[in-house]
Amino acid sequence: MNMQRRVELLNMKKIKYVIEDDYDSEFKYSKRPVPALKSIDVNDKVIYIGSFSKSISPSFRVSFMVLPFNLVEKYNKIFKFFICPVSIMVQKMLTVFIETGEFEKHLNRMRKIYSKKRQLLIDMLSERKDITIRGADAGLHIVLEYPKNYSEEYIVKKAKEKR
Repeated sequence: MNMQRRVELLNMKKIKYVIEDDYDSEFKYSKRPVPALKSIDVNDKVIYIGSFSKSISPSFRVSFMVLPFNLVEKYNKIFKFFICPVSIMVQKMLTVFIETGEFEKHLNRMRKIYSKKRQLLIDMLSERKDITIRGADAGLHIVLEYPKNYSEEYIVKKAKEKR
């Protein structure tokens, strides 16, 4: 969503809350990332959710949520006795990782690594005139369009031949 559309959405009176899942936002390759809705939310209506599954590791299993101020008390009341499955040790390690700037350094290293791998894959796939590459400017994935008669086995076989 472009910036104008984001602002329009946030200014809509009939929308009480917007849930923003900022999936893969840390891995944007072609242009400057569009800021998260939460970062421009002057009306405090965005519920922002995210995780460290892509940026650190899927096995890390740490997610988070940033609530509008008026929902914090309600959340604390409803989930007063909720036991967080993430150990205090992991939470403290993550806090230090972020506060010391090491997380940002890690993200920058990973962006470079993933960008090189992504570009190699795109370069190899660009040789194929029967395949169209879509959605390759962000994330850890690309979307391919290929003829309907291509089976999964055929695609895997061709990929293995390129090793």
